Amino acid sequence: MALPPRFAKHALSFPAPNATISPHPHTLEFHLDYTCPFSAKFFRHILAALAYIPSIPNPYGLNIIFRQQIQPWHPTSTLVHEAALVAERLGQVDESKEGWEGNPFWVFSKALFEHMSDFTDHRTAGEGREETYQRLAKLLNETVGVDKEKALGELRLKEVTEDNSSGNVGNSVEADLKWHVKQARYASVHVSPTALWDGIIDNSISSSWDKDKWVEYLTAQLAQG
Repeated sequence: MALPPRFAKHALSFPAPNATISPHPHTLEFHLDYTCPFSAKFFRHILAALAYIPSIPNPYGLNIIFRQQIQPWHPTSTLVHEAALVAERLGQVDESKEGWEGNPFWVFSKALFEHMSDFTDHRTAGEGREETYQRLAKLLNETVGVDKEKALGELRLKEVTEDNSSGNVGNSVEADLKWHVKQARYASVHVSPTALWDGIIDNSISSSWDKDKWVEYLTAQLAQG
Protein backbone atom coordinates (compact mmCIF):
# COMPACT_ATOMS: atom_id res chain seq x y z
CA MET A 1 0.00 0.00 0.00
CA ALA A 2 3.06 2.24 0.15
CA LEU A 3 3.48 4.97 -2.43
CA PRO A 4 6.60 7.15 -2.78
CA PRO A 5 5.88 10.90 -2.65
CA ARG A 6 6.89 11.34 -6.29
CA PHE A 7 3.92 9.16 -7.26
CA ALA A 8 1.40 11.00 -5.10
CA LYS A 9 -0.80 11.76 -8.10
CA HIS A 10 -1.44 8.03 -8.53
CA ALA A 11 -3.66 8.24 -5.44
CA LEU A 12 -7.02 9.80 -4.64
CA SER A 13 -8.11 10.38 -1.06
CA PHE A 14 -11.58 10.31 0.44
CA PRO A 15 -11.13 11.24 4.12
CA ALA A 16 -13.55 10.17 6.83
CA PRO A 17 -15.94 12.95 7.88
CA ASN A 18 -14.48 12.73 11.38
CA ALA A 19 -10.79 12.03 10.93
CA THR A 20 -10.34 11.35 14.66
CA ILE A 21 -12.21 8.04 14.35
CA SER A 22 -9.33 6.28 12.63
CA PRO A 23 -6.00 7.52 11.29
CA HIS A 24 -5.78 4.38 9.13
CA PRO A 25 -8.06 4.52 6.08
CA HIS A 26 -9.06 1.61 3.89
CA THR A 27 -7.15 1.27 0.62
CA LEU A 28 -8.36 0.13 -2.78
CA GLU A 29 -5.56 -0.55 -5.26
CA PHE A 30 -5.90 -1.67 -8.84
CA HIS A 31 -3.25 -2.69 -11.35
CA LEU A 32 -4.15 -1.65 -14.89
CA ASP A 33 -2.41 -1.73 -18.26
CA TYR A 34 -3.17 0.99 -20.81
CA THR A 35 -3.12 -1.54 -23.66
CA CYS A 36 -5.59 -3.93 -21.99
CA PRO A 37 -9.28 -3.64 -23.00
CA PHE A 38 -10.39 -5.16 -19.70
CA SER A 39 -8.37 -2.51 -17.84
CA ALA A 40 -10.08 0.16 -19.94
CA LYS A 41 -13.50 -1.19 -18.97
CA PHE A 42 -12.46 -1.38 -15.30
CA PHE A 43 -11.18 2.20 -15.33
CA ARG A 44 -14.30 3.55 -17.01
CA HIS A 45 -16.54 1.96 -14.40
CA ILE A 46 -14.45 3.00 -11.40
CA LEU A 47 -14.41 6.60 -12.65
CA ALA A 48 -18.20 6.54 -12.78
CA ALA A 49 -18.33 5.22 -9.20
CA LEU A 50 -15.98 7.87 -7.77
CA ALA A 51 -18.67 10.53 -7.87
CA TYR A 52 -20.79 8.47 -5.48
CA ILE A 53 -18.12 7.76 -2.85
CA PRO A 54 -18.76 10.99 -0.84
CA SER A 55 -22.36 9.87 -0.31
CA ILE A 56 -21.32 6.44 1.08
CA PRO A 57 -20.96 6.16 4.89
CA ASN A 58 -17.21 6.27 5.31
CA PRO A 59 -16.16 6.18 8.98
CA TYR A 60 -12.54 5.23 8.31
CA GLY A 61 -11.67 7.02 5.07
CA LEU A 62 -10.54 5.58 1.74
CA ASN A 63 -7.44 5.87 -0.40
CA ILE A 64 -7.58 4.71 -4.03
CA ILE A 65 -4.30 3.92 -5.78
CA PHE A 66 -3.82 3.39 -9.52
CA ARG A 67 -0.98 0.90 -10.00
CA GLN A 68 0.66 0.72 -13.41
CA GLN A 69 0.82 -2.87 -14.67
CA ILE A 70 3.06 -3.16 -17.74
CA GLN A 71 2.29 -6.24 -19.85
CA PRO A 72 5.37 -6.86 -22.03
CA TRP A 73 3.57 -9.16 -24.47
CA HIS A 74 2.12 -5.89 -25.80
CA PRO A 75 5.31 -4.10 -26.95
CA THR A 76 3.77 -0.62 -26.75
CA SER A 77 2.73 -1.10 -23.13
CA THR A 78 6.09 0.14 -21.87
CA LEU A 79 5.93 3.29 -23.99
CA VAL A 80 2.42 4.36 -22.98
CA HIS A 81 3.17 3.72 -19.31
CA GLU A 82 6.27 5.91 -19.65
CA ALA A 83 4.06 8.68 -21.04
CA ALA A 84 1.75 8.40 -18.02
CA LEU A 85 4.75 8.91 -15.75
CA VAL A 86 5.60 12.05 -17.73
CA ALA A 87 2.03 13.27 -17.20
CA GLU A 88 2.50 12.91 -13.46
CA ARG A 89 5.96 14.49 -13.49
CA LEU A 90 5.23 17.49 -15.71
CA GLY A 91 1.45 17.89 -15.57
CA GLN A 92 0.05 20.56 -13.28
CA VAL A 93 -2.82 19.97 -10.87
CA ASP A 94 -5.87 22.00 -11.89
CA GLU A 95 -7.02 23.50 -8.58
CA SER A 96 -10.25 24.72 -10.19
CA LYS A 97 -11.43 21.10 -10.58
CA GLU A 98 -12.20 18.55 -7.92
CA GLY A 99 -11.05 14.97 -7.53
CA TRP A 100 -9.55 13.09 -10.43
CA GLU A 101 -10.58 15.77 -12.97
CA GLY A 102 -7.89 18.10 -11.62
CA ASN A 103 -5.24 15.38 -11.44
CA PRO A 104 -3.04 15.22 -14.58
CA PHE A 105 -2.10 11.57 -14.07
CA TRP A 106 -5.74 10.45 -13.91
CA VAL A 107 -6.82 12.76 -16.75
CA PHE A 108 -4.07 11.42 -18.99
CA SER A 109 -4.83 7.84 -17.95
CA LYS A 110 -8.41 8.39 -19.08
CA ALA A 111 -7.13 9.74 -22.41
CA LEU A 112 -4.82 6.75 -22.92
CA PHE A 113 -7.69 4.33 -22.41
CA GLU A 114 -9.89 6.33 -24.76
CA HIS A 115 -7.14 6.31 -27.41
CA MET A 116 -6.11 2.70 -26.79
CA SER A 117 -6.77 1.74 -30.43
CA ASP A 118 -4.05 4.21 -31.47
CA PHE A 119 -1.42 2.25 -29.52
CA THR A 120 -2.33 -1.40 -30.08
CA ASP A 121 0.13 -4.00 -31.37
CA HIS A 122 -1.38 -3.79 -34.85
CA ARG A 123 -1.39 0.02 -34.97
CA THR A 124 2.24 0.41 -33.87
CA ALA A 125 3.81 -2.59 -35.63
CA GLY A 126 5.04 -0.53 -38.55
CA GLU A 127 6.34 2.54 -36.71
CA GLY A 128 9.51 3.24 -34.79
CA ARG A 129 9.80 4.13 -31.13
CA GLU A 130 10.33 7.81 -31.93
CA GLU A 131 7.09 7.93 -33.92
CA THR A 132 5.14 6.45 -31.02
CA TYR A 133 6.75 8.93 -28.64
CA GLN A 134 5.80 11.77 -30.96
CA ARG A 135 2.16 10.75 -30.86
CA LEU A 136 2.23 10.30 -27.10
CA ALA A 137 3.82 13.72 -26.63
CA LYS A 138 1.06 15.23 -28.76
CA LEU A 139 -1.57 13.54 -26.59
CA LEU A 140 0.17 14.80 -23.45
CA ASN A 141 0.01 18.32 -24.80
CA GLU A 142 -3.62 18.09 -25.85
CA THR A 143 -4.93 16.53 -22.66
CA VAL A 144 -2.86 17.88 -19.75
CA GLY A 145 -0.99 20.78 -21.35
CA VAL A 146 2.53 19.31 -21.13
CA ASP A 147 4.85 21.02 -23.60
CA LYS A 148 5.50 18.58 -26.42
CA GLU A 149 9.27 19.12 -26.56
CA LYS A 150 9.58 18.78 -22.80
CA ALA A 151 7.62 15.55 -22.97
CA LEU A 152 9.90 14.22 -25.69
CA GLY A 153 12.89 15.22 -23.59
CA GLU A 154 11.65 12.86 -20.88
CA LEU A 155 10.74 10.03 -23.26
CA ARG A 156 13.65 9.95 -25.68
CA LEU A 157 16.69 7.82 -24.90
CA LYS A 158 19.63 9.50 -23.21
CA GLU A 159 22.80 10.00 -25.18
CA VAL A 160 25.41 7.23 -25.09
CA THR A 161 28.48 8.18 -23.07
CA GLU A 162 31.58 6.38 -21.80
CA ASP A 163 29.67 5.54 -18.62
CA ASN A 164 26.83 3.83 -20.48
CA SER A 165 28.62 2.65 -23.61
CA SER A 166 26.61 -0.58 -23.71
CA GLY A 167 23.84 1.41 -25.36
CA ASN A 168 21.17 0.48 -22.80
CA VAL A 169 20.87 4.08 -21.71
CA GLY A 170 17.14 4.32 -20.95
CA ASN A 171 15.27 7.58 -20.62
CA SER A 172 14.42 9.99 -17.81
CA VAL A 173 11.50 7.96 -16.49
CA GLU A 174 13.18 4.55 -16.63
CA ALA A 175 13.87 4.44 -12.88
CA ASP A 176 10.26 5.29 -12.10
CA LEU A 177 9.05 2.63 -14.50
CA LYS A 178 11.25 0.05 -12.79
CA TRP A 179 9.71 0.93 -9.43
CA HIS A 180 6.23 0.12 -10.70
CA VAL A 181 7.39 -3.16 -12.23
CA LYS A 182 9.03 -4.16 -8.94
CA GLN A 183 5.95 -3.18 -6.92
CA ALA A 184 3.71 -5.41 -9.01
CA ARG A 185 6.14 -8.32 -8.66
CA TYR A 186 6.29 -7.93 -4.88
CA ALA A 187 2.48 -7.91 -4.78
CA SER A 188 2.41 -11.09 -6.91
CA VAL A 189 0.30 -9.36 -9.54
CA HIS A 190 0.58 -11.02 -12.94
CA VAL A 191 -2.34 -9.80 -15.03
CA SER A 192 -4.51 -6.76 -15.47
CA PRO A 193 -6.83 -5.77 -14.08
CA THR A 194 -6.02 -6.96 -10.57
CA ALA A 195 -7.56 -5.27 -7.53
CA LEU A 196 -6.53 -5.32 -3.88
CA TRP A 197 -8.55 -4.30 -0.85
CA ASP A 198 -6.43 -3.34 2.16
CA GLY A 199 -3.41 -5.06 0.65
CA ILE A 200 -5.06 -8.38 -0.22
CA ILE A 201 -5.96 -9.40 -3.79
CA ASP A 202 -9.75 -9.57 -4.12
CA ASN A 203 -10.58 -11.89 -6.99
CA SER A 204 -14.30 -11.16 -6.63
CA ILE A 205 -13.76 -7.76 -8.25
CA SER A 206 -14.47 -7.85 -11.96
CA SER A 207 -13.86 -5.55 -14.90
CA SER A 208 -17.52 -6.09 -15.79
CA TRP A 209 -18.72 -4.36 -12.62
CA ASP A 210 -20.75 -1.28 -13.44
CA LYS A 211 -21.11 1.83 -11.28
CA ASP A 212 -23.93 0.35 -9.19
CA LYS A 213 -21.96 -2.81 -8.41
CA TRP A 214 -18.96 -0.71 -7.34
CA VAL A 215 -21.13 1.44 -5.06
CA GLU A 216 -22.60 -1.73 -3.52
CA TYR A 217 -19.13 -3.17 -2.94
CA LEU A 218 -17.68 0.01 -1.48
CA THR A 219 -20.68 0.54 0.80
CA ALA A 220 -20.15 -2.91 2.33
CA GLN A 221 -16.36 -2.67 2.54
CA LEU A 222 -16.18 0.82 4.02
CA ALA A 223 -18.47 -0.13 6.88
CA GLN A 224 -15.94 -2.68 8.13
CA GLY A 225 -13.19 -1.73 10.53
